[in-house]
Amino acid sequence: MKKTTGICLFTGMIFLLLILVVYLLSIQQNTGIGKENLTASTEKISDENDTEQIVRSTEIIAICEPYTYVIKQKNGVLVVYQSDGVTEFFETNIRIRDLDADMVEKIENGIFFSDDRELYDFLESYSS
Repeated sequence: MKKTTGICLFTGMIFLLLILVVYLLSIQQNTGIGKENLTASTEKISDENDTEQIVRSTEIIAICEPYTYVIKQKNGVLVVYQSDGVTEFFETNIRIRDLDADMVEKIENGIFFSDDRELYDFLESYSS
């Protein structure tokens, strides 16, 4: 009787282990955790629409790009802040009322710059 009970417990444990493995594999496949799934997903997208894949890649790069400065408005004037968005770098003489509606909308969200050159090129184009 003891031998039969041991065999049943062993078989039950194997069965539970098998169910656990199948469950984990199904989660991995559904969430795309494995490298194979990521590659297959990328190929599928690129086969459907190459332009769409390029746009998605560009958006990801834009989001991940670090920035050094951000321009926001303060009391009707454009102010340059450091990357934290709180530490004031300097205040410009560019008034918000002198900008077009599209630029005012962009400034509400903050305009981000990755380096000094990019920042000063922008300021030069609006300070004239």
